[in-house]
Amino acid sequence: MTNIKARGFDTTAQLQEHLAELEGEGTEEEAGFQMGEEHPHDELAAIRREIAELRQQLAAIRSHTERIPEPTIADRPWLRIAVTVGATFVLGRLVQKLRLGTPGAAAVPLIATQVGSRF
Repeated sequence: MTNIKARGFDTTAQLQEHLAELEGEGTEEEAGFQMGEEHPHDELAAIRREIAELRQQLAAIRSHTERIPEPTIADRPWLRIAVTVGATFVLGRLVQKLRLGTPGAAAVPLIATQVGSRF
């Protein structure tokens, strides 16, 4: 029967030798402490300080944006055009249904402009 965990090794002696090497190396955490890396608590404290700084920056940005006035209809010409197009379409359909003829069709753009100017 083949031991799936031992695949890649020709003999069990090679496997035991490999396992002994792994035990001798230690874990990554132990290697990190031996090499002089920071303690995880120090890293967490640094991350918390960075988060606090980012929150302060976000608060400053929000205070600047609160002073910006809301855009008005004059600031959005595309909305005015969209309302005019929509009103023209609706009034055009209305003229078709009511069969007002040429005078009614000529009045549609004038009415749509008046509706668009009120928005």
